[in-house]
Amino acid sequence: MLAPKSARMHQLMAHELARYGDTEAAIAQYREAIKISPQLSGLHFELAELHSLSTMASDQAGVESEYRAALAGNPYDEKSECRLGEIAARQSDLKSAFAHYSRAVQLQPKDADACLGLAKVLIAMDQTEKAQPLLERSIQLEPFNAVSHYHLASVYRSLGRSDDARRELAEFQKLKEMKRRLRELYRGMRLQ
Repeated sequence: MLAPKSARMHQLMAHELARYGDTEAAIAQYREAIKISPQLSGLHFELAELHSLSTMASDQAGVESEYRAALAGNPYDEKSECRLGEIAARQSDLKSAFAHYSRAVQLQPKDADACLGLAKVLIAMDQTEKAQPLLERSIQLEPFNAVSHYHLASVYRSLGRSDDARRELAEFQKLKEMKRRLRELYRGMRLQ
């Protein structure tokens, strides 16, 4: 309240607007905060996350540049590395995806998303043996991630480990069903 025109205040307003689903107004607040203090920690990452949710083409175009700006401000930002790896993988640029995900895992070996992302890239590069320990670590860190179980089942199958593949596939099916029931429960709660 002491600095109502500060970058932090605009960041706070952006958080609240995003929380209430007003993505476009939140993006405008983040842009204002960046004008005032472009090096303020987290601004570029948070703006990139909102850009990725926006339906406007101009916002979508800014996603990658905002993640790069976040990394320029904080070279140890493994979340931005992960998002850039994800973008590169979607563009079938496996070399860049590998570099970004590898860097993210190096920065934070206990980031389940980074481990999963790197494993998926390694699978795409036909390096399933290298993907296996990353998927196992991802599951250890985040046991309820159905996608990790699915990919590990596929890796086990390709390595001739049929029993392990069946176990992971069963876990994937169980988690998928659990998420479906949770969605129904949440939908019912919203209706009431």
